[in-house]
Amino acid sequence: MRASAALRTVIAASAAALVLAGITPATPAQAAAQVSVSPAPSSDSATEVTLTGSGFQYQPNAPGGVYVFFGAVTDPSGGSWKPSQGGKSGTTFAYAGTSGAQLLVAFEGGDSAEAANGMIRADGSWSATMRIPGSVFEASFGNPHDGQNQQGQQIDCKVVQCGIITIGAHGLWNANNESFTPITFDGTTPTQNFDDEATVLEVPGGDSEADEPEAPSPTETAEAADVEADAEGDGGGQGDADQQVATADESGASTWIFIVLGAAVALLLGAVVLLIVRSRKPAVAGASQETAEGTDQERGDGA
Repeated sequence: MRASAALRTVIAASAAALVLAGITPATPAQAAAQVSVSPAPSSDSATEVTLTGSGFQYQPNAPGGVYVFFGAVTDPSGGSWKPSQGGKSGTTFAYAGTSGAQLLVAFEGGDSAEAANGMIRADGSWSATMRIPGSVFEASFGNPHDGQNQQGQQIDCKVVQCGIITIGAHGLWNANNESFTPITFDGTTPTQNFDDEATVLEVPGGDSEADEPEAPSPTETAEAADVEADAEGDGGGQGDADQQVATADESGASTWIFIVLGAAVALLLGAVVLLIVRSRKPAVAGASQETAEGTDQERGDGA
């Protein structure tokens, strides 16, 4: 009875541990950031389109947000162009410098709300209006504000794959908020990427590669209205910290689940061993008693 009671106690504790492991809160999987464009832009003139984003990572009351550009990238079907992968403005991506082709979508409740063209809600969705200049534009790169951006050579989106680019604003990269949505004009199929020889930026007075823009000062970065963004996506300390925190949360939750499951397995094994030991003791005791009684009987017969 004692063994059964002990076993029931251990099993109950193990079950509780397993239930705890099942309900331990873990960081939810981040849906891939996506952007839809409507209507299809004209190739011959500027078109105002509505952009609708989903799956973006929301940061409560945080400054900055996401930059949204119309432009081109070196790797439309992959991710090597992204700032989180070492990509830089003017090298792996560029954008149209025309009015309305660069937007800031801020985090709802954050300090950059007043200067934003749209708000990222807690569910990761947002919407904004963009003015796409047409299928041909002069490539820009660097900081899109305060006149710090530079101009490169002309890009024809019927030849080079263009689309909607999203990256972290204020120079803080965030892989969860980086995306590229291809756009086609007049049903054409572009055959070149941004890094092809015909589309390499030619910087006036500079080298064949884009010169790096100066980083904004701490004071400028602190002013939300100025929207101080380093569009080259240079990995800032805060952005790196945010990424590390997200990774740490995920790994910490997984580690905790494994620890609880390990403890549950150990408890179950202990219960089995305890049951075996307890069940064998009465059998051994009974065998010893029978042997003693047999010996006494033999002595009586001999007498």
